Amino acid sequence: MRTVKVLTYIIILIILSRYDNNVTAQESHCRGCKRTAVLKEAINVERISIESRLAEFGTSPCFHLLDTEAVSGFISKEIKSGIPTQLPIFKKPEYYFTVEYEDDLEGEIQSRLTIKLWFYNHELVHTWQTESGRPKFTFNGHLNRMFKNKNAVFKETIPLDIHVINHFEKRPYSCKINTEKDTLIPGDEMEVTIDTIEDIEGNPSREFNRIIVQAVHGEVVGGADLRADPDLKAFMVGDGKITFRYRAPSPTEAKGVSEDMIYVYNACEVLDTSDIPLELTSLKDKIAQKKITIKKKQPYLEFDFSVNSQYEKNGINYKENGSYQYQGRLKYNLKLTDSRRVDGELHQSYEASDCQIMDITGSSKGKTVSWDAGHKRKRTVITNLGIKPCFRKCQASSLSIVFDQEGNVKKVILGGFDILLCLNGTSITTDYDGKTHSQSIPLSPNEKMTFPESFLLDPQVDWGFLKVEGKDSGELKSGNINGTRILTESSDARHTVKHVKYKASL
Repeated sequence: MRTVKVLTYIIILIILSRYDNNVTAQESHCRGCKRTAVLKEAINVERISIESRLAEFGTSPCFHLLDTEAVSGFISKEIKSGIPTQLPIFKKPEYYFTVEYEDDLEGEIQSRLTIKLWFYNHELVHTWQTESGRPKFTFNGHLNRMFKNKNAVFKETIPLDIHVINHFEKRPYSCKINTEKDTLIPGDEMEVTIDTIEDIEGNPSREFNRIIVQAVHGEVVGGADLRADPDLKAFMVGDGKITFRYRAPSPTEAKGVSEDMIYVYNACEVLDTSDIPLELTSLKDKIAQKKITIKKKQPYLEFDFSVNSQYEKNGINYKENGSYQYQGRLKYNLKLTDSRRVDGELHQSYEASDCQIMDITGSSKGKTVSWDAGHKRKRTVITNLGIKPCFRKCQASSLSIVFDQEGNVKKVILGGFDILLCLNGTSITTDYDGKTHSQSIPLSPNEKMTFPESFLLDPQVDWGFLKVEGKDSGELKSGNINGTRILTESSDARHTVKHVKYKASL
């Protein structure tokens, strides 16, 4: 019994279309999208007769008429047999025809044959019509005018998929891919917009069409994952503007990848998503592409720092106090010099070179009061100086990192850095005799007033005069390591605090 049912199922599939004998040999040559239609309504005409005419003249490699009665009958029979789980899935026709013949009309027009093609959602697609003012003009005469005569109305629009359906659907043929950037580093994201979605004639595509977007190496974030390949994402054309995010391949995925491609394809599905979900959209023709350059990032180590210092000195015949503060930023390029596993942990060492001081700005203020031997006369010197780097380069440094077995940062050792600062400004002196004069610092353009500054950043080392505190975080997967260091230096005459933030991108 089951064998009979299987054979019956196969036979029904073969005769799914009444006119499949004409279509089967041609369907493989359809270069567009296959479309089907049914005759939904036939008023005052013999249904079989008009259905045969529509099939005879309307059938093409991409379009044919379905006999839904055969399908409905088979499904009903299977349901009554109690095996609905074995039912085949029949695609809903995209179009349907209505035909109406009118005769014995009053007025100049005595008879009329009207054929209409409708979209599945009842939107009118096209109308064919023949009319006659002759009282004795026959129905067969209308059929000849519609289908057989040299200038027959219906024949003028065949193949229907080219002359009628394509004009209606306006299937996407081209579009523009707009990106925020043309170059990304591994792991970066950006917004992508697809617009100017047009058909082959340059008309805006209809909202019910679909497109599929693919990123070869990266990821399209948005849209519906295709069931056939989740890396392909389907979108409705909608109002003609589609926005999603593109994510470049991660640093570990991007090895050997110097560029990525975003491809856009059209699709054949035009039915509502309740009939054919977005994830079942099928890829058709490529209509656009965009190249994205993947630029391998240079590993770097960057420091942001600020320094505040106050000092006060008292002698037998002088008193001096002042402060200075400045902030700056410098950057090193990193080069991996060693990487090894120890008890499941990853130990990496980097050479930090090509140091570049991005910016240093600050100021220094001081006041010195001195007296003569008898403390009868006083001399005052007030300085106001600006602080800038003497050079844009600095000495090499180092970075060592230990990652635990989960890839999280366990320990960071920073090699520290030295900078040379230059001071310039003025000093105003009020002398013992009460006269005031100012002086530039440095004294001449060829001179420099400098002082060196060191940043010792390892909290594990006992520096004695210096207290170093810090914390670190980050992970191997992202390659981003961050942390802080607070350096506190105190003596009888001076108190200095240095705040340092660092960021390493591996």
